[in-house]
Amino acid sequence: MEVYSLSFIYLFLPVMLLATWAVPARVRPEILLAASLLAYYFLAGSNLWLLLTILLFDWLIAWILEHCDRLPRFRKVLLFCAVAKVFLIFLIYALRFQRFGEVMPVGLTVVCVTSLGYVIDCYNGYALWERNPVNLFLLNLFFPKLYAGPIVSYGKELPHLRCLNVTLETLGKGGAIFVCGLAKTVIIAKSLKGIYEPLREIPIYRTTVLTVWVMVLMLAYMVYFGASGLCDIARGIGAMVGFQLPENFLHPYRAVSVNDFFSKFNLTVNRFVRRYLYINLGGANKDFLSNAANILLATILMSMWFGFRWNMVVWGGYFTCFLLLERYWIHKHEDKIPTLFRWLYCSFVVMISFVFWVGETPSESISFLQVMFGMSRVELFDKELLYLLNSNWLVLVIAPLWALGLPNAISTLAKRYLPKIWEVGAALGTGALLVIVTAYLL
Repeated sequence: MEVYSLSFIYLFLPVMLLATWAVPARVRPEILLAASLLAYYFLAGSNLWLLLTILLFDWLIAWILEHCDRLPRFRKVLLFCAVAKVFLIFLIYALRFQRFGEVMPVGLTVVCVTSLGYVIDCYNGYALWERNPVNLFLLNLFFPKLYAGPIVSYGKELPHLRCLNVTLETLGKGGAIFVCGLAKTVIIAKSLKGIYEPLREIPIYRTTVLTVWVMVLMLAYMVYFGASGLCDIARGIGAMVGFQLPENFLHPYRAVSVNDFFSKFNLTVNRFVRRYLYINLGGANKDFLSNAANILLATILMSMWFGFRWNMVVWGGYFTCFLLLERYWIHKHEDKIPTLFRWLYCSFVVMISFVFWVGETPSESISFLQVMFGMSRVELFDKELLYLLNSNWLVLVIAPLWALGLPNAISTLAKRYLPKIWEVGAALGTGALLVIVTAYLL
């Protein structure tokens, strides 16, 4: 049962909301945890036991850390065990993917990273052992966020779980975010996928320059709308039950530098890597080679959030080059560069990077790059591509405008200057989007 399926939207979710609203606030975490476990079991079956084992292991590690303050070496061993456990799990699934094509279970990465952050906070004294495992398990296993995040912090989010207020206002705000996320995932991302997949099936020797450019652009927007849509679904459902989740995507395609892009794209994961790895490695306070190594390691780890492939490693290395260029050269001259040119530079760099997502191997991605820049003897375009683009012109207009935040800007202006009209329009717009989403899912 996917979070964007009709059975979830019109059956499971209403029952969960009704149960959450009907019970006293003190038992709402238990209801939400039970609902999350049930929903995940319907989705991934026996993989639920793996997630529960990981959380129970980290919960016991946190308990031991709290009771051995005077044993610093033993505490380091415990922390090492928690970190090694995550790397071992990732290594096993990376090898399985390389050998058998087996993908990692839904939610495993989110749970491993979130739970590890909790253990590290306990080790550093920023968090205490949670006596009530329900709160900790819910923080990790809240079903909607298992797809793509956001990654939550124990210290920031736990107070919300202890005071889950469900009101008509929270239901309205959360419902609007939820429907917006559904529209991104079901309408935009799926429509873009319908353009991308036929182009990706074309053998490279038969492709054209414009075909590869369109393919890369479609994948870049598809990744954004798919991931940000799932995060909005999680945020919307969380808001409806009083659980405030952080934003994970802040219009990254409006970024004016690669560093700015990473502060807007999958930002909770980037924040996690910066907080627990990059800063502990010394950040930018060392010599050039050390800084380069730190940035490279952090960027590769952030890129591997999207999959354990060599191309993801190359993707991280590619961005490292531009991060270093910005830090040691562009940063000194950015005041002299018009914002439009900085945005064009960043957009070009980011869009080109998705060629490493298109290719299965680094060599295949390089072949696509050669086609994109006319270094292979291929045609400029073909009529079939033009027909495909003409058949999907509406999504080709909506996707970049939505990604650049135009609907948000219009909504903000309307809310400021025409508040009553905005309220009616927002309600009607949300209802219309829900009807369209439902039609797409039928």
